[in-house]
Amino acid sequence: MELKVPCQHGWTISQHAREFGLTWRAVKREVTSENAWHCPERTKPTMLTIAKQTHGARRLAVCPTIRGTRLHHELRRDHGYIGGYPSFARGFEVLRPQ
Repeated sequence: MELKVPCQHGWTISQHAREFGLTWRAVKREVTSENAWHCPERTKPTMLTIAKQTHGARRLAVCPTIRGTRLHHELRRDHGYIGGYPSFARGFEVLRPQ
């Protein structure tokens, strides 16, 4: 989001902060900076790797009715998956046929 534009149209920093749900200091830092501020890319340690996706696809091909909890357990035990079940389920829903 471009924060400098409303300030150029006469908005105060306080109005700006209230409108976008930011702190006054965050808006001040953005408006006075030369470059646009951005969040750094986060690491995704619980993302399913290609090897883990392949294992899941193979297991689904052999047994299409396998429960997600069972597959999650296998990945944790055999492949060192460190994520919890909700993280696994988000990556697993693309593998399961509808």
